[in-house]
Amino acid sequence: MKHLVRGPVFILVADAVARTVCDYADALARNARTDRVDVPTFDRCGCGTTTSVHVASGRPLLVLDADDDELGDDLDGPFAADTRAFVADITARTAALAGGGTSPC
Repeated sequence: MKHLVRGPVFILVADAVARTVCDYADALARNARTDRVDVPTFDRCGCGTTTSVHVASGRPLLVLDADDDELGDDLDGPFAADTRAFVADITARTAALAGGGTSPC
């Protein structure tokens, strides 16, 4: 598990989600674009939830290892389908930006 960090806010996400959001943020910055994404996250009790994140150039996004990694990477857990769907969607958006195409969002 990882924390996406924006300012004082720590958002607990699966490793694949953190990598995908960072790749997308990089692609958006290279294309001078912004987007709001609904990221599958976990609350303090480990329950799945969703957090909206504005991804934009000039808005630093940091990824840190979570201190307590009891939830694993969530690619096989109860929220695996949501995680995989999110990763596939954001990966497609990233590829569209890399290819100069229009983002499918």
